[in-house]
Amino acid sequence: MGQKTFESILEYLKKPLPERKNVVITKNTEYKAPEGVEVLHSIDDAFATLKDEDVFVCGGASIYAQTIDRVDTLYITHVHQVVDGDTFFPEIKKDTWEETWREDHEGFSFVKYKRI
Repeated sequence: MGQKTFESILEYLKKPLPERKNVVITKNTEYKAPEGVEVLHSIDDAFATLKDEDVFVCGGASIYAQTIDRVDTLYITHVHQVVDGDTFFPEIKKDTWEETWREDHEGFSFVKYKRI
């Protein structure tokens, strides 16, 4: 996750995401994260460092934009309402991604896509 996303999680939870490895990607080479949180400085560093692990990308917008062409599965929550905002997930192109699973709820859907 990017630095802003990580800091918003810290603000909300007062700690890193529990029961998983937290990796923060930031261009700030002086950035200090809490103990147990790995800090890397580029998407390429992350892919190289984590090459033998299952990795979940959890934002923000820049991180999503830099990784969507490098991953093979998307787990997306589609929100079925208009909300104010200025940041969006990259377009999920139908010629690149195939929907393989869906769970609909009132107001949102969980959807899994696989790269074609």
